[in-house]
Amino acid sequence: SYFWTFEGTAEGPFFGEVRSGTRIAMIGAAQNLFSDEGIVSTRHVFDFSGALVRAGVLKVKPS
Repeated sequence: SYFWTFEGTAEGPFFGEVRSGTRIAMIGAAQNLFSDEGIVSTRHVFDFSGALVRAGVLKVKPS
């Protein structure tokens, strides 16, 4: 298992809200299942909603 962060710069429209040049980051994790032959399955979990909030596409209500 491992955690990862994907970061990049938007080069075009993203959900109709994000301008070109906007930095976007997404965090996630992956879990690999191994056998004697190598990796037999991989499961990815990522925070897509969090990426949309950080990019300004989704708004969060204050608690």
